[in-house]
Amino acid sequence: WREASDPDHPAPERIGANAFRELLLHAASQRFDARLETSMLPPLRDEPTFSVDVLARTDGRGYYLVTCGLGRVPQPGGSSRAGTAHVELVAAMEAHHPFLASILAAVGAQVHRHPPDQPFKVGDTVGLAVPEIDAAAFALADGGAVQLGDGAPVHLLELVPLTREEHERVRLVGVDHWLEGAGPMTPARRARRWKLLLS
Repeated sequence: WREASDPDHPAPERIGANAFRELLLHAASQRFDARLETSMLPPLRDEPTFSVDVLARTDGRGYYLVTCGLGRVPQPGGSSRAGTAHVELVAAMEAHHPFLASILAAVGAQVHRHPPDQPFKVGDTVGLAVPEIDAAAFALADGGAVQLGDGAPVHLLELVPLTREEHERVRLVGVDHWLEGAGPMTPARRARRWKLLLS
C-alpha cells in the first residue's frame, strides 16, 4: 500500500482488492471499536470494485456501514494534501438493513465518475432523494481517517441524510455551518436520520 498510494511513484502498482479490503476493515474496526458482522455487495461492479460492510460496535450500541474498495484507487481530481485522494464512505446507524447499504453503494458508485475538478470532499452535498428515510439529499461530513500501514491515509466521508428543510437551509447557510450542529458521528446521534419509514 505504501507504493500503491504514493502520488509521486512513476507507475504505482495497485494493491489487490482483497488485500486492500482486509487492511481497511482492520483499520476501521480499530477506529470505531467494532467488528465485522457482514458484507453486503453492491450491484454495480465498476472499477474499482467495492463492497459495503457492516461493522458492529463491540458495546452492542449500533453499527457502522463502510464502503471497502473505493479508496484503493485515487478519485479523479483528488489530492493527498487535501485528504481527497483515497476516500471511502461511512454511515452510523442503530440498525442496519440491505436497503440502507444500497444507498451507500449508489453514492459510492459515483465517487469515480465525476469530473476531475469536483472530487468528493467534506462539505459537499449529494443530490439523492430517498423518501424511505425522509432524505432529500445527503451531506458529506468528516468521518476521520484510517492509516493503512505506511501508505497514504484513507479518509472516511460520512454520509449524513438531510431532510427537505435541512437541504434548503444548507443551500442558504452552507454545509459546513450546518455540520457544526450535527454533532459527532455515533449510531445514537444518527438513529433518527437512518430510520427506515417502510411500512
